[in-house]
Amino acid sequence: EPSVASSVEKILGDTAQLAATLSEHVFVLLGGTSELCPCLTLARAGATVVVISRPGEKLNTLLRYLDRETAGTIVVPLSRPQTEADDAATLGEVAGADVIERGPELITWLAALYPSKKMVIGSYIYVDGEAHVRASVAMDSVLAGVVAARPA
Repeated sequence: EPSVASSVEKILGDTAQLAATLSEHVFVLLGGTSELCPCLTLARAGATVVVISRPGEKLNTLLRYLDRETAGTIVVPLSRPQTEADDAATLGEVAGADVIERGPELITWLAALYPSKKMVIGSYIYVDGEAHVRASVAMDSVLAGVVAARPA
């Protein structure tokens, strides 16, 4: 669609407009480490990005890169409250959440996150076989739960 391409080019070319647009939104990426996920693009542009991904080295590698190389604000769920003593290594041990296993907790957490910003949720999880069906249902459930819980 030419009008969409034109609009995107206009916003990307106007850094003040881009910053204003991004500052009004928080981008929640279910499957934030997925190859198709726009995490890097959003973080490089300075967006507030909530990365929902299973705990592990793939997430930790992404978080270390984002911390060093991007201007965005990166938020991840933790399996325990953060303390002042935490550093990148200790946070890496507790960062992440499996959407299938922790869906209800994620709904509650996301619904309360950045209440003054417009929330954009993208579903990017892909796993092989029947697990993909379970992941898709879990992503849909999280999305529906957050939409229902957040003020319009």
